Amino acid sequence: MAPPDTTDSALARATTALARLRRFRGRREPDLGIASIVDRIRTEADRTERRLGAAIDAWVACVPEPLLRRTRVTGYSAGVLTVAVEGAAARFELDRRLRGDLLGHLRSRLRTPLTRVRLTGDGAGGSPR
Repeated sequence: MAPPDTTDSALARATTALARLRRFRGRREPDLGIASIVDRIRTEADRTERRLGAAIDAWVACVPEPLLRRTRVTGYSAGVLTVAVEGAAARFELDRRLRGDLLGHLRSRLRTPLTRVRLTGDGAGGSPR
C-alpha cells in the first residue's frame, strides 16, 4: 500500500487535470456583444481578401475606369473569375474587351491560372471589392 501523501497528491493532480478539461470542454454562452460581430466581419473580410485579393488587384489594374465603376469581382474559383456587371452596355463592352486583349492582360497579372471570365448581370457596380 502506498503512503497516504502520495495518493493524496495523485488525487489532487487528477482533480486539477479534470477541472482543466471541464473548462475547455464545457459549453460557453454565446457572446452577443458588438465586439463578436465586428470580429466576425473582420474575419470574413480577411478571408475574402486572401481569396480574391490578387484577382481584384489585377482587375483594377487592367479594366478602364468607366467600366470599372460598373463592375464588381464576386468570385474566383478553379480558374474562373466571376464579375458582376451593371447594365447590358457595360457587359457588352467588357465582352468585347475580353475577346480582345483584356483576358491576356489579366492572365499576365495573376499568378494563378485564369481560364475564363464569367460575366453576370446582377452587379450593382460600385467598388470592385
